[in-house]
Amino acid sequence: MLDLWKIYSESSSSPIVRNFCVMYTEMAFERLPTEEMGSIAPDLLVNISNAPAHHQGIILRLAIGECNKYKVDDTIASKYRAITESNDGLLFAEFCFHTLLYQVPPQGMGCPAGLSVAQSDCVTGKLPLKGVTLTSRKSRVSF
Repeated sequence: MLDLWKIYSESSSSPIVRNFCVMYTEMAFERLPTEEMGSIAPDLLVNISNAPAHHQGIILRLAIGECNKYKVDDTIASKYRAITESNDGLLFAEFCFHTLLYQVPPQGMGCPAGLSVAQSDCVTGKLPLKGVTLTSRKSRVSF
């Protein structure tokens, strides 16, 4: 999986190669052992502010899915601290904030109050967040 991510991160990679890498990274990430997910998640956030917006949403959802899900040791915590003062850290913090603001919109409404359509789509991805998934994701965001 890290080899795919390395290819994605190379500046010489074409857009089609990056799309391929993101798609297969997402599929591979879900199949990793839980400890490995937790240690890789912060690595995905490095230079995320330079990624296309549609890739940012996928990557942020992967990272937040593993954020604080398991015990965060000093090595993993240092990876998160490394992006704190950067645009990557600001983007991740903004995504966490939008996740906390997200509420399932009433039926027939486009997006929840307080979020734009783009922000709501970034938080939810392809499927609307409901019930256990939404509660679980919000509980991982603790400041």
